[in-house]
Amino acid sequence: MYLSVMEASMSCVLGQHDETGRKERAIYYLSKKFTDYETRYTVLEKTCCALTWASQRLRHYMLNYTTMLIARMDPRKSLFSKPALTGRTAKWQILLSEFDIVYVTQKP
Repeated sequence: MYLSVMEASMSCVLGQHDETGRKERAIYYLSKKFTDYETRYTVLEKTCCALTWASQRLRHYMLNYTTMLIARMDPRKSLFSKPALTGRTAKWQILLSEFDIVYVTQKP
């Protein structure tokens, strides 16, 4: 899954490797305009929000496979490394904990 977060919106592409494992093909595209209050989130919070939103819509794909997350930052690292979370970050942590997501650094 490739995740891109901008100031007022996010986009996501779910892809799958071919039989050789060398090429990827797009399976699903998603995009969302952030709500007024979501635009005030930090970049990390926007990324977590986008990942949670996309994972809920692509749940049927992501439950059965390991998902490689390609993004500029690893939102799961910050969510799962904090000792105590509250509010929306705790909710995102719970929602994302059921998926096998592996972070891959986005190439410049």
